Amino acid sequence: MNNCLKIYIVLVLSVFTGQLFAYDTVAVKELSHGVQYYHIISGEPLSMHLIEADITNTGIKLELGIANDGINMGGERTSNLAKRRIAEGINVIAAVNCDFFGGPGDWQAENSMIKKGEYIKGAKLDRTMMAITDNNIPYIGDFQFYGYVLAAQDTIFLDGLNMYSEKGKTILYNDYWNIPVKVNKKFIYYSLMATDLIKINSKIEFAWNQIASEDSTYNLREDEWLLQIPADIFSDHKTSIASTDFIDVYIGTETRPESIYTLFGGLPGLVKDGHRPESYLGVERLTSKGFIAKNPRTAIGYSKDKSKLFLLVVDGRQPELSAGMSLYELADFMISIGCYDLLNLDGGGSSTMTILDSVVNSPSDKTGERAVFNMLFITESR
Repeated sequence: MNNCLKIYIVLVLSVFTGQLFAYDTVAVKELSHGVQYYHIISGEPLSMHLIEADITNTGIKLELGIANDGINMGGERTSNLAKRRIAEGINVIAAVNCDFFGGPGDWQAENSMIKKGEYIKGAKLDRTMMAITDNNIPYIGDFQFYGYVLAAQDTIFLDGLNMYSEKGKTILYNDYWNIPVKVNKKFIYYSLMATDLIKINSKIEFAWNQIASEDSTYNLREDEWLLQIPADIFSDHKTSIASTDFIDVYIGTETRPESIYTLFGGLPGLVKDGHRPESYLGVERLTSKGFIAKNPRTAIGYSKDKSKLFLLVVDGRQPELSAGMSLYELADFMISIGCYDLLNLDGGGSSTMTILDSVVNSPSDKTGERAVFNMLFITESR
C-alpha cells in the first residue's frame, strides 16, 4: 500500500471513529445507504471486520436466522442460510453468527430466541442478551424468559419454552420444536390451541385438552402448543387445569421494552454505559482465563443514542494473519469507536461475517466456515 493511500485510509477510519488509530484499513465499502463495511488490519498481526449500520433507516431490519429454520434441525453455515434467504427474495446485506450452542442430543443455541416477534426458545440463563424492537431500537441487558400459566386463578410458573425436559420442570413447546416430545408418566400434558393473537409480554388465551401421559412420543401439529407439567405439582395447588375450559398463558421477558422483534443471547456483556469492568473473571460465571484471552471474536453493540449498530468479527488463531483479541482489547477498541453497550457473541471457530452470502473474514477452523445454530442478518426492504 503506498503512503498516500495509507494516509487517506487511516484518515477515513479516524472520521468514522473520531480518533486517529495505528490501524490500516484494506477495504472501506458502502454496502447500502447508511451501512458501511471496514476491514481493519494492524501489524500485531490483527485482522478485524467491522460493520456500522444506521438503524434509524426504516428500511433496515435486524433479523434472527435459525439454522435450518427450526430447533433440533442441526447446525447450518451462516453463508448457506444467507444464500437461501436471498433465493427467497430477501435483500440480505450482511450477517454474523450469534449465540453459543450445546446441549444433549441435537445441539441448539443455548439462550432465548425471538424471531420476527415470535418466541422460538425461552431459557433462564444468567447471561446478557440483545433485544431489538419493532422500531429498530437495540437493548443489551437481562431478557431472560419469564412465563406462567393461569387456570381458575391458579398460577403455575414456566421453567422454559422449547427446552429439553428436565426432572420437575414445567415446559411449554410449540411447533418450532421439530422433533417428537418424549412423554412419560411423571408429567401431565395438555394440548393447547390459541384463541388469541400470540403476542410476547402479554396473556394469551388457549383452549386445551389433556393427552395421555403413557410413555411414548408426541408430535406437535402446526400452530399447536404442548404444556408439560410435573404430575406432583398439583399437590401444591388448590385447583387443576381440568376445572376450566380455557387457560391463559403469559410468555415474556424479565426486562420488558416495547415490542421485541429480535432476541438472542451471548456471553458476557462487555460494555455498559460506555465502560467495561476491571475484570471479566466471575462476570456471568466466567472462570476461564483462556476464554478471556486472545481468540477469534464476534461482538455486537450500539452507540449511546442507539442510532448506530456495530457488528465486529475479529480473526484469530492464525499467526500469519491475526492473533485475535482478548475481551479487554475488544471492549476497549469498541469503546474507542463510540460503542456504548456491547455484547460478546460466540467466537473461536464460529466467528463468521458474510456480505450477501460470501464470507469476508477468515474462520479459524481448518475445515473453514463452521455450522452454527443462529445468526443475525441485516436486511433491507427493496
